[in-house]
Amino acid sequence: MKKLIADTNIFITALSAMAKRQQILPHEAIQAYELIQKIPVKQQDVNVLQALKIATEQKIYAYDGYFLQLALETELPILTLDKGMRHVAKQLQIPLITDEK
Repeated sequence: MKKLIADTNIFITALSAMAKRQQILPHEAIQAYELIQKIPVKQQDVNVLQALKIATEQKIYAYDGYFLQLALETELPILTLDKGMRHVAKQLQIPLITDEK
């Protein structure tokens, strides 16, 4: 099983965007969300001081710094739709999972 670092809210954001663009119907978004809830999620502690350093040095939100630090600690790639977070991840040499070809 492939592991990654992701904010589970990314799925809600993606489903909402797809429904807004009429790529899926509202009931399909709900069905997809219910399936996503079955994905096993592991909560993990992170070095908060290092996350704060990343956030302040990169001028990003602490929340984003938290995920970037977690990726560094676990050596796992990040899945994010946020362009700024992807930019900082690349600077920190954190692998990304992306749909870019």
